[in-house]
Amino acid sequence: MVTTPAFADICFSNDEAADVVVKLEQGKLCESQIATLEKENELLEKQIELLNKKIDLQKQEVELSKQTIEQMKAISAEKDKSCDERVKQATPGFWKTVSTYGFFTAVGLAIGLLL
Repeated sequence: MVTTPAFADICFSNDEAADVVVKLEQGKLCESQIATLEKENELLEKQIELLNKKIDLQKQEVELSKQTIEQMKAISAEKDKSCDERVKQATPGFWKTVSTYGFFTAVGLAIGLLL
């Protein structure tokens, strides 16, 4: 004996059956779109993570650049100080100049008197 399933006596009109088929197809499309969007979302989250790391690296680079600038300013100040010191040492002082020219003037006068 063949038994019929319990839902065998349920009937749909053609319009209702077509509507059910359309909705099932739409559900499949929505599921596929959801899967695609989830994958895209994961990729975007990875991009955000990479961009945040890039920002952190750039902040570190800026800090290193600031430190380098400060070090270069200090080196430049030391070089300027050293150059000023060299110029000061190379330039004869007032009394040294006076005594040198005074000596040569005295020698010149002595020679002039002898002649």
